[in-house]
Amino acid sequence: ETEARLQQATNLGRYVHPIDEIDRKALYTQHPQEARILQIILSLRERQTHWKLGGKTPQEGFDSPGFAFFVLRQLESQGVPLTRPTQDGAGEPTVPSAQVLRALFPVDATGRAVGDLVFYPEGYALFYFEDHNQQPYVIGMTPSGITALDPKFAAPAEYHRVLR
Repeated sequence: ETEARLQQATNLGRYVHPIDEIDRKALYTQHPQEARILQIILSLRERQTHWKLGGKTPQEGFDSPGFAFFVLRQLESQGVPLTRPTQDGAGEPTVPSAQVLRALFPVDATGRAVGDLVFYPEGYALFYFEDHNQQPYVIGMTPSGITALDPKFAAPAEYHRVLR
């Protein structure tokens, strides 16, 4: 049973969601701050950033929570205000985990919004978006690389608001 769940968690091909130029333009028009998240993600995908458990850099690769954390740090370095509380001397985590990310950002009480970070029981931490037809998708690092997926590829555990 465990092996079957692992196989299902890593076999994401049937859930891939395409992102086209119309989707990107619609996002920039309707959600300019959130579009910056997608811009960073797609830039890393163009650089062929790959999956690596515990990886910390684009050259080395990332796991899903590490990738999400890196994207958010890039966003923050561009001056985009995050909902993240100020660190009181705790410093940054050495290896960001889903648990660390969950603790840094508040649960989205409204359910979900474009730009939210979505956590899945399988360990994925992906960003929530909607295409030009308001069809939802999530995007982030998976064992297959940076992938956009139908959010129903698994049951989402929580949505967390990352942008103010």
